[in-house]
Amino acid sequence: MSVLLVIISFISVGLCISPTGFATRVSYDERAFLINGTRELLLSGCVHYPRSTPSTWPSILALTKQAGIDVIQTYVFWNLHQPTGPNDWYFEDRADVWTFLQRCQEAGLFVNLRIGPYVCAEWNLGGIPVWVKDIPNIVFRDYDQPWIDAMGTFVTRFVQEGLKRNIFAHQGGPVILAQIENEYGNVEGSFSQPAKYVQWAVNLAENLTNHEPWIMCAQDNAPNVPNLVNTCNGFYCDSWLSGHFSSRKTPAAWTENWPGWFQNWGSSKPHRPVQDVAFAVARWVARGGAHMNYYMWHGGTTWDRLTGGPMLVTSYDYDVALDEYGLPHNPKYSHSAQLHFALKNYSQVIVKNPVDPGTTIANNVFVNVYGSGADCVAFLSNIDAAADATVTWKGNQYHVPAWSVSILGGCGATVTFNTAQVKASPSTVEWISVEAISNWSWWSDSVGIWDSATSITANAPLEQVKTTHDKTDYFWYHVTLSEPTPAERTLKTQANDIAYFFINGVHQGTARSGNPAQVRLSLPSGSYSLDILTQTVGLTNYGAHYEDITRGIAGGNVYLDTKDITRPSGGWVHQVGLKGESLQIWNKPNAVNWNTNAQQGMNKPLTWWRAQFPTPAGSTPLALDMTGLGKGFAYVNGHGLGRYWNITAGGNCPSCANIDSSCNYRGNYSPGKCSCDCGVPSQRYYHVPRDWLAAAGGSNDLILIEEVGAADLGTVNLVTRQ
Repeated sequence: MSVLLVIISFISVGLCISPTGFATRVSYDERAFLINGTRELLLSGCVHYPRSTPSTWPSILALTKQAGIDVIQTYVFWNLHQPTGPNDWYFEDRADVWTFLQRCQEAGLFVNLRIGPYVCAEWNLGGIPVWVKDIPNIVFRDYDQPWIDAMGTFVTRFVQEGLKRNIFAHQGGPVILAQIENEYGNVEGSFSQPAKYVQWAVNLAENLTNHEPWIMCAQDNAPNVPNLVNTCNGFYCDSWLSGHFSSRKTPAAWTENWPGWFQNWGSSKPHRPVQDVAFAVARWVARGGAHMNYYMWHGGTTWDRLTGGPMLVTSYDYDVALDEYGLPHNPKYSHSAQLHFALKNYSQVIVKNPVDPGTTIANNVFVNVYGSGADCVAFLSNIDAAADATVTWKGNQYHVPAWSVSILGGCGATVTFNTAQVKASPSTVEWISVEAISNWSWWSDSVGIWDSATSITANAPLEQVKTTHDKTDYFWYHVTLSEPTPAERTLKTQANDIAYFFINGVHQGTARSGNPAQVRLSLPSGSYSLDILTQTVGLTNYGAHYEDITRGIAGGNVYLDTKDITRPSGGWVHQVGLKGESLQIWNKPNAVNWNTNAQQGMNKPLTWWRAQFPTPAGSTPLALDMTGLGKGFAYVNGHGLGRYWNITAGGNCPSCANIDSSCNYRGNYSPGKCSCDCGVPSQRYYHVPRDWLAAAGGSNDLILIEEVGAADLGTVNLVTRQ
């Protein structure tokens, strides 16, 4: 690996374009983007600044540059920068986008800044702050005045702040492209005035700065105006090119090439073989594509409560080239790098010539040629999903494997690179225990209403997010009922995303999202308390009108067998969050009296646990192995490590360690094809950034809320990834 990196680093000096710190002119013609008047084939990788930590940004960006990438793409996360309201403005730590942009420039990388401000990104509420959802009568992403005001104010202020900091290329900064809106074409049919909204968004962007091109992704009907480029998103985008070239005089840009996919709790890990990713990239360039971005290149981790979904795991590894910990993931990293340098060697030949639509030379085999003589490159593509081909072209014979592209540098007899021929060995990952977490103590949270002064009474169950404003995952519903004699009854209700049911403080059952959810309850005679704790597991991040989606048990009736208890005589009492959250135990652990007899706390629901561990020496990435726990949320030194859940991935699929030997990469990919790691927890390891830890040898505080009851605390370990 180290030899490869040295070679790549050496080659990249001559092949990759870089920002200079001086003013850069960015324009385009119908063939490519132009940097200071020169057409460039732009290769890009997506890295989200809040999904890694500031100390790791330089190494991630250096490895990205060494792999032949020219451009970093990132979203701007509105809810990160204005978490509490329009007057809030936060740019610290992982939210310090300005320093991230500076690090990109220092690494010799340009930036495509996707301002949005809707981002999707498997991010809570698609990046839109919850306070925006609370604006009366608002309709997200339509020509709706409350939305226009909120979005327009944020985008205007963000761009103005960026201009003050000289982030744009014409100011000497790294940003050569900016995006307004995001994947709106996928949902616009559900809105009242989509065309008017899109035109407004374009006008907003152009009035703020018009030096660098703006892009709109997945928006084929974007206004055909100067300085605006529409782009493609998908696993493959080469079939999009003919329609693009026939309707516009803008370069072909691919904003999101998905080399992996996101993962849900209870599901296996998605895997997309690198042969297929490379095939898609090579076909794109062969057929006229001039800009391609991997979404993601480094996925990272969605810490805190920022996962979207719902029901998405905390890891955002995405099966990409630089794994969740910022380490090269082979063969995806090395094979991609080799492809990039094969393309970069001939990039000027490719983009200085008109698009070649391709010529059929055999069944399902095509050739695209750029240039002539020694200054020539050809792409031999076999798009058959099963049959290899042997073809003759210009007097030379070539073997072209099924579902592959051969790049012929100089258009000669030698194949410079073939997308299906992987030379790099798969990465071998070891998790090595460096510290068994012990010395546990615990404290039980309250079941039901824990502070009558802050409780809320209503005739019927309230909607969760409107009441909590997403300040917490947890929301209590309490009602007092009675039975003449002991009874077994079935409670039926809507339950989103998770609901825990208690009778007189005793846990009776759990339900996942469902309509209706059914839980069998053992009811005593006389008066009793029914308490329901609902939990959000990330707010929806995609779809039309997703701001209207409800959480908790509101929106449906609540039944005990056939008896409707939705509107009981005494109403429902509600409580926002857990008592331990109100005490901020993760920051103020001395606010409660911890019980040091760990055995007594085992298998108790709603139990807070605390332990200390020392910081290991070195710089290798660290994680917590959470085997033995149930479900909950973890904190390290007050930082939100994220949600954990020891839920087994369903299905019948092989181990990820053996997936490349059993997976057929040929043919169109879709999520679910080639998935792996069925029968084990969807996520076992949880990234602990060294930024959050004390100096080597210092003590660190681990605090977690266990919702269902830990099974074996003795299996929790701090591990290092090698």
